[in-house]
Amino acid sequence: MSKPLILINSSEIEKILQKEKMATWLANHLDAGNCSHMRSLTWLFAFIAGTLITCQVGSNSQLKKSLGQPLPALIVNYALGIAAVFLYTFFRQVPFLSTEKAFQTPWWGWLGGIFGAVYGLTAIVLASQLGAQR
Repeated sequence: MSKPLILINSSEIEKILQKEKMATWLANHLDAGNCSHMRSLTWLFAFIAGTLITCQVGSNSQLKKSLGQPLPALIVNYALGIAAVFLYTFFRQVPFLSTEKAFQTPWWGWLGGIFGAVYGLTAIVLASQLGAQR
């Protein structure tokens, strides 16, 4: 039995070739330790993330002032964070959590959420006392 003939128009061929060119370029630039551009981007994103953490303390402190309590401010903070993660997951089509993999995670792997909550609450409560937001 012969395989069916698949017709591809020239614009689809051009898109395929363009993707191959990009993949080849990435492979050449990421191979053999030649990834100085990627290292620069990594440092840039790390710097931006550190800056945003600093800004987050002031923002959350202001939210605490407006809401009157630290816990509602933290809940709003994490609700907005979860919404942002869900939007990213939806638009990037990232697969959701596999229960099989979740049960294979060691117990201490789950502590990050607790540590994050302790950090968030501490930052909100202490920010105005330490001078981040007055």
